[in-house]
Amino acid sequence: MKILVAIMITMLLFGCAPYNTPEGRLLDEVYSAHLKDLRKKHQFSVNMTGGGGNGEKLNSIDLGLSIKKTLTIDSARRLVLPSFQDLMNKVNAFEELHPYLEVPIGYDKYKYWINSVDKNGIIELSQDQLYSNQISYVVLSRGELCYNVFVKETEKIVEILCEPYEEALKIVENES
Repeated sequence: MKILVAIMITMLLFGCAPYNTPEGRLLDEVYSAHLKDLRKKHQFSVNMTGGGGNGEKLNSIDLGLSIKKTLTIDSARRLVLPSFQDLMNKVNAFEELHPYLEVPIGYDKYKYWINSVDKNGIIELSQDQLYSNQISYVVLSRGELCYNVFVKETEKIVEILCEPYEEALKIVENES
């Protein structure tokens, strides 16, 4: 139920586009290739794919995933950034999609998130665990990487930390 609520909130905030257009079908090909490669490394399930535009060009690309894994801020950063960069590289390399995009389409045009789930759905933390470094989900949107917790007692989402994409990327690169 909580995953459904999270998905519905995300769709309301970000919207999504159907695949009944040429660019939607092409974008679906890119998602399929990305997810095929991603599943070689991790066991994800897909919550949502989509994109939005002004009727002429796509100006946002969205992908939401779930993983059965406990995430901390550091592990989420190491997970989401390489995964996201793979998608961004595939989008920019897929020439058939270029007429429908501003190419290259930058990281600030994506919404890419990963939920941490267990057998009961999205991981919830109690109020006293709020700053324990464990998170419920991470989202890259509008050029920022934000780490969030779903609080059990209040059933509200609390943003723990947001950092610019470039800073998060430097942290990951310096760890390598």
